[in-house]
Amino acid sequence: MKKLLSVSQPKQILLGLVLGLLVGFIFGEKVAFLRIFGDIFLKMIKMTIAPLIFVTVTHVFCSNVGGEKMGKVAFKSILFYKVVTVITAVFGICVAVFFKPGVGIHISPETIGASTVQVMDTSKMTINEMILHVFPDNLFVAFYKTDIIQILVFSCFFGIAISRLSHHTGNIIRAVDSISKVILYMIGMIIKFTPIGIFGIMAYLAGTQELSTFKSLFYLLLMIYGCGFVVGYIFYGVTLLCYGLNPIPFFKKVFEVQSFAFLVSSSAASIPLAKLVASKKMGVSEGTASLAVSLGGGFNMSGTALHLGATAIFLAQVYGADLGMAQYVQIVVLSIMLTMGAVGIPAASLVMMPVILSAIGVPPEYVAVYVGIDRFLDMLRSMLNATGDVLAAVIVDKSQKTLNKEIYNKIDAKI
Repeated sequence: MKKLLSVSQPKQILLGLVLGLLVGFIFGEKVAFLRIFGDIFLKMIKMTIAPLIFVTVTHVFCSNVGGEKMGKVAFKSILFYKVVTVITAVFGICVAVFFKPGVGIHISPETIGASTVQVMDTSKMTINEMILHVFPDNLFVAFYKTDIIQILVFSCFFGIAISRLSHHTGNIIRAVDSISKVILYMIGMIIKFTPIGIFGIMAYLAGTQELSTFKSLFYLLLMIYGCGFVVGYIFYGVTLLCYGLNPIPFFKKVFEVQSFAFLVSSSAASIPLAKLVASKKMGVSEGTASLAVSLGGGFNMSGTALHLGATAIFLAQVYGADLGMAQYVQIVVLSIMLTMGAVGIPAASLVMMPVILSAIGVPPEYVAVYVGIDRFLDMLRSMLNATGDVLAAVIVDKSQKTLNKEIYNKIDAKI
C-alpha cells in the first residue's frame, strides 16, 4: 500500500483510468454504481470553485500586489484568451472545410439513438443584455449558479474597495489571506482523491456506453483530436518559444492539469489545480497565477471554440448546406460569444450548437448526430482550456518580468 501511495499523482491518475476502463469493459452495466465515486469527487472539486475565485481575486486586488499592476495582468490575460479563442475557432473551421469529414456521410439522428433532442431557445441576447449579464444582481445567486464572470466582477470591485480603505480594513485583508490559504489547503486534500474519482467515472462510462455508436463518427473524432494536438502542443509550444521559454518543462509539468481536465471533462473543475501548478511548479507569481487562471475560467474557451467551429462545419456538410464566408464569420463570432456562458458546464456544446446551426441554416435537430461522441470531445476541449489557463499565467507573468525562471526550468518542481 505504501508503495502504491508513493507513486506520483499523474501515474496514479493513469492507473485509475486503466483500471476503470478494464472493470467497465469486463463487468458492463453491473458496475454503473461506481459512478458515485466520480460524482462525489467532482462535487468536492466544484464546491471550491466559487469561494476560491472570490477569495483569491479579492486578495490580489486588496493586497500590495493589486492596483495598476493587476489591472495590466487582467488586461493581458483577457487579450491573450480572446486572441487564442479566435485563432482556434478559425483553425477548426479551416481544417473541417479542407478535410470535409461530413461530405458523403448521411446520418440521421435516429442512427445515434437520440430521436429527441432538447434544443435551446435560439432567441439571441442583445448587446445590452450581454453587458448587463456581466454584473450580478445578487452575489448569492452568482455563487449558487457558479457564474464565474459575475463572481470575478464582484471580487475585483470588492478587492479594490478594501485596498482604497486599507487604513480601515487591515483585519479584512488578513482574514482574506488566511481564508485563501485554508481553501488552497483543502483543495490539496481533495486532489489526493483524484485517482479514485477517475476510476469511478471511467468504470461507469466504459460499462454503459455503446462503442459501436461511435464508428460512423470516428473520422470527426480523429480530425478534432488532431486539431487539438496541433493547438495544444505545436501552437502552444511555439507561443512559449516566441517568449523565450523552453516548452519542454511546461508540457512535462502541465501534464497533471491536462490529465485531470481531460478525465473529468471540466476545465472549470481544474482551476484550483491549474493555479497550484502555475504558482508552485511553473514559477508564476501568486498574484498573476490567481488572477490569470481565474480569468481563464470565464474567458478562456479555446478548446470549446475549436470544437464548435469544426463540428458545426461537419454537421453542415452532413446536412448538405452550402456555406459561404458570411456563415463562417457567424460561426466564429457565435463560438466566442456563446463560450462565455459555457464555464464549468460539461457537454455545454449540446446547448450551444443548436444556436450556431440555426444561424447558418442547418436544422438544430442535427445536434443529435454527434451526441454519442460528445463526451470524448468534451474531454479534449476541457484539456485544451485548462492547458491554456496555465499557459496564459506563464506568458503574462513573463511579460510582467516576475516569472521565476529557475522554478520554471526545474523539471521536478513540486506543489
